[in-house]
Order: sequence, then C-alpha cells, then structure tokens
Amino acid sequence: MPFAFTDEQRDLADGVARLLADRATGLYARQVLAGEASWRDLWAEVAELGVAALLVPEELDGLGLGAVELVAVAEACGRFLAPAPIVATAGTFAPPVAMAGGDAAACLEQVLGEGAAATLCHVDPLTRSGAVELDRGRLRVEGLLVPDAERVEYFAFVVEDDGVARVAVVPAAAAEIAPVESMDRLRPLGRIRIEGAEAGVGELPAGAAPLAVPFVAAAAELVGMAAEMLRISVEYAGEREQFKTRIGSFQAVKHRLADSLVLVERARSLTYRAAVLAAAGTDRRELMAAAHLAKASAGEAAVEVARASVQLHGGVGMTEEHDISLFYLRARQASMMLGGSDAHYRAAARAFLAPTI
Repeated sequence: MPFAFTDEQRDLADGVARLLADRATGLYARQVLAGEASWRDLWAEVAELGVAALLVPEELDGLGLGAVELVAVAEACGRFLAPAPIVATAGTFAPPVAMAGGDAAACLEQVLGEGAAATLCHVDPLTRSGAVELDRGRLRVEGLLVPDAERVEYFAFVVEDDGVARVAVVPAAAAEIAPVESMDRLRPLGRIRIEGAEAGVGELPAGAAPLAVPFVAAAAELVGMAAEMLRISVEYAGEREQFKTRIGSFQAVKHRLADSLVLVERARSLTYRAAVLAAAGTDRRELMAAAHLAKASAGEAAVEVARASVQLHGGVGMTEEHDISLFYLRARQASMMLGGSDAHYRAAARAFLAPTI
C-alpha cells in the first residue's frame, strides 16, 4: 500500500512539533515535576491550535479531518516530553464521542471551545483490571486505572447497554479518584470509581469501530517515542568514546541500533496502514485487526527501543537528569494504556480468524 503524507499533513504535524519543541523540552518537563511550571500553560497553547478538533466533524465545530492527519500529529507529539493529555484528548476521547453524537457530544463545546482536557477510559481485555457498566443512562465504574485522571475534565467510555454499543461521558468531578504511583510522573495515574453517575450517552452507528482510531492514535504516539529514543541513541553512539573509539563503531552497538530501527519501521508501517484504513471507512473487521496490530507493534517497539537506549547510555541513562530516562518511563507506561501488546496481538488474531469481533 503506497503511502506518504501530503504537504498539508506535514505542515500540520510540523506546526504542533514547533510548539512542542519550544515548550515540551526536558527542562520544562522537570520544571513541571518540581512544581515550578504548570502543564496547563502548554495545554492552553495546544488547545488554541485546535488540535482537539482534528477528527470532530465540522457540524460539531470541529476541523473534520481524518485519521491520517491525526496520526501525523500524534507521532509528532510522541517525540516530546509533553506533560499534557494532548493525544488523549484529540486522539482517544474526541473521535468516539463525535462518532456517537447525542448527549455524549454535549461536552465537545467545552473541549473544543474552552480548552477542557479529556480522555478515554478502557478496560484491558486481557488483564480485566476494572469494570464498567451502563444501566439506563447511569454509569458504574470500579477500579479502572486512568492516566491524567486528576487533570482532565471529562471521561469517556465505550460500553454496551441492552445489546447496543454506546459512548458514555461523565465529568471527572463525578468520579472518586485515588492517586496511584506511576512510572511516568508527567502523566500521573489515578484509579477511578463512579457509582451511578448520570452520563451523557450517544448511540454508535451499527458496524462502527469506535476504538479503532483511539488505538491508532496511541500507536502513533508510541512510534514517535520510539523514533525519538532511537535518534537520541544514534547521536550518543556517534559521540561517546570508549578505549579511544566511538561506541557506534562497535558491532554489538550497531546490531542493537539496527534491531531498534526495524522495530520502529515495522510499527510505523502498521500504524500508517491502520490510519489509511480508518480514513477510508474500511470494513470493521479488517480495520480492527489493523488497529490492534498497530497498537501491539508500537507498544512492543517503544518498550524494546527504550531498553536498548537505556543500556546503550549506561549509568547516565538511569538518571532523571537525562531525557532518555524520562522517555523510558513514558514508553513503559504508555505501552500498557488502552491495553498492552499481548492483549492487542490476541485481539488481532481473533479478528483475523473470526467472522466478527
């Protein structure tokens, strides 16, 4: 499948990347961790660019773009240590909410117009950590782990109610949130509990795949992370010397970096393919198989490249003063959000083998 971003798509991603390059540096990330800066400042600037509106239809005051544009932006975001729920809001929350419409979409006015942050909450089908139930418009959630839970204003859930697939949205204020120690302190985790809160509900069209785009967006961000860690490592290998020789000339280092490149390009190809299928309105079964493979391979690539990068950097790679350590922690945590690689590989196999999923 031939694929290349158009000039307009590159310009869109480059615009977001330029903003993040100025703000989402390692220095800014550490200032946020130390309480010396606010992640809201960065989020306000990103919101002004209209990133959250990428996949929202124009009739809902969105930009009406497609999954390919979203992937271009999400991959660019992955290259930076942004301490704000950018991909969570634009890539995992807004697409299924806009697809469902109805009362679920009422919150989009705050998200698009007032800069509210939001995220999609998902139960990993493999670990089954947490439970979600919708009963006559009232939502019950127990023990679900959510990144940025204490930062966002809205939670969205894809659930079944009376055999019909729906999207339910509740304000974060309706949830009890228990902080959980997280690997990536720039995206603090919270375990949420909701007891019968009234939700804004929208019914999904028959045959829709509401989770496909969120999976692909998460995959694209992971690809960006992996690619950036590889770039940093290649640069380091070309500068660091041992025994008066640059370590990049050592065969073991070359092979490890080459293996990392293969993982990144495999994940990128699968992610781009899934984005093209989503934009083309492909059959649900084929689209979900592609989305599962994208998320599985991207999570695998991010984790393996993170391990290789830390090992290559040696002791300095284990210190919080070096960006590679922050990327490592982000990759490990992000790879498990919206389901880990094992869960997605298993789901992809079911999609290939079963007539429906």
